[in-house]
Amino acid sequence: MRRIENAAILRFMDFRGLDLNLLVMLDILLEEKNITRTGERIYLSQSATSGALSRLRYYFKDELLVQVGNRLVLTPLAEELIEPIKDLLLQASLVAHKTPDFDPATSTRRFKIELSDYVATLLMPTVIRRVYQEAPSVQLELLGLTDAPNELLERGEVDFLILPEDYLSTSHPCAKMFVDEYACVVWKDNPDIGRKVSLEQYLKAGHVSISNSFAAGLCQ
Repeated sequence: MRRIENAAILRFMDFRGLDLNLLVMLDILLEEKNITRTGERIYLSQSATSGALSRLRYYFKDELLVQVGNRLVLTPLAEELIEPIKDLLLQASLVAHKTPDFDPATSTRRFKIELSDYVATLLMPTVIRRVYQEAPSVQLELLGLTDAPNELLERGEVDFLILPEDYLSTSHPCAKMFVDEYACVVWKDNPDIGRKVSLEQYLKAGHVSISNSFAAGLCQ
C-alpha cells in the first residue's frame, strides 16, 4: 500500500532577484525624469544613481527612460509602473510605521502637511508650539498647495490637507479647524469705493492675483 504523508510547504513571494530598495529610487526617478535631481533627493551621487538605473533597466528589460533631445522621457512600460510602484511603497510605509499605539511623546514620525501660506501664517505657529510641547521629536514639513492636493493624499505623499471644504475629497475623513470670512482690501484714496463695496463695484474693479505656492519649510 502506498503511504501518503502530509507535508508542510513554505511559500514565499518571488521577486526574481529585485532589490525592493531600488523601487524607492525608481519612484522618484519616474517623477523627476532627471538623474541628478533624483540622486539629490535620495542622497546618492550621480554615478550611483546611474548605476541603480542600469540595474533597473536590466531587471525590467526596458530602458525606462530614454533621451529625447536634452531631456529624459518615460517609456510606455515606465508609464505603466508609476501607479503600481506608488501603491506598493505606500503599503510598505504603512506596514513600517505600524505600531500598537501612537505615543506623541516618543514618536519620531515626520508629517507632511499641504496648506496655503495664509493658513500657515494664521494657524501653524500655534500648532508648532503645541507639537513641540507634546511631541518634541515629531517633525512637520509644510508644503505649498499643488494643482491636485487630493491625489497626493491618496498616494500617501502627504499626511494632511488643510483646504476650504469645497476643495476636499468626500472620500476622506475631515474635521473643521476654523471659520474665517473674506475681506476686501482697497486703496484708501480710491475714488470709486467708499465705506462699503457692492458686488457690482467689486466685479468692475481691478484685482491683485495671489499665488498659493510658497517655499517648503521644515519645523521641528
